[in-house]
Amino acid sequence: MEASYHYQSVPKLNKAAYLMATINDWEGFELVDGYANIYYEKTFIGETYLNTSMTLDSMQLSLGKDKGIVVERKSVKDFTRSKVIGPNVRKSYGYEIIVRNTKPIAVQLVLEDQYPISANSEISVDLEESGDGLADEASGKVTWRLELKPGETVKIPLKYTVKYPKDMNINL
Repeated sequence: MEASYHYQSVPKLNKAAYLMATINDWEGFELVDGYANIYYEKTFIGETYLNTSMTLDSMQLSLGKDKGIVVERKSVKDFTRSKVIGPNVRKSYGYEIIVRNTKPIAVQLVLEDQYPISANSEISVDLEESGDGLADEASGKVTWRLELKPGETVKIPLKYTVKYPKDMNINL
């Protein structure tokens, strides 16, 4: 089957990058629900379960981790701080996501992370910096779509500030 490929990573949960295959026009193959063997570059890489009733116009398959894409998420101490301003506390958090392509070819990577959101009106969360990421304020999810050249390393900032009453105890 013809497929387009990209990598996907959520470094807050797992530092691995997963190779994903997107298959368009899969309906013409008359697939049925069940287990399927996956081959990539003529090599057996694993097994998956096809659920054709849950698949939309394109089918997404994970082809597993690829150690050729290195992802690291670390706290930035220079931005992480806490201040008491009047009746409120302002805590700032900063992270740097470092992505390196060690492969000899350019790759596309969809990178996702998250900042906290508040359901309490007394607590506010402001996204301070996310580079070129697209932020969804309702979920706190930030998505970056990167084109990494061979051997390229990219550093992506994620910084946010939480403001809440100093008599309140919060857990992020």
